[in-house]
Amino acid sequence: ALVSALGSVLVANVSRATAVQYEATNVAAIATADSLAHALVVGALPGEQVREALDPAVNVSASRDFAASMVNSTRAAPGGFGSVALPLSTFDGQDVAAVDGGVDVLMYLFKRDVRTDKPAQEVLQTDLLGVTLASASGAAALVIKGLPAPIVLAI
Repeated sequence: ALVSALGSVLVANVSRATAVQYEATNVAAIATADSLAHALVVGALPGEQVREALDPAVNVSASRDFAASMVNSTRAAPGGFGSVALPLSTFDGQDVAAVDGGVDVLMYLFKRDVRTDKPAQEVLQTDLLGVTLASASGAAALVIKGLPAPIVLAI
């Protein structure tokens, strides 16, 4: 129900909204999708099936797995619209304690660009895929940087 409410907000007629109001709505939509992804993974065990909340305007998914099972793999984006490919070196340099209990893969896919302050009818539209890799033991986002091979997002 929450993802449907978020979807309704995203497709509402905003023709009279100011740029500031439109941008505030988008920022709130991203924060809501991220919070929903965190909520979906509560109580999950590493290796369990991906949990999803789907709507025509926004899809959210969350899964928990062991870091060793995630590297050199491809994960489907929520609703099957795209993917994320994680290279072998994804967790190199991470504190072992941060990834030892598992890693949460939190994704959201908006069917319009929510990173703009312009209404949909004024800009070129593209899907927007967001991905967070977080420590399952603390829910804090992992800082992934300096990889010799990129993380590849496909929409």
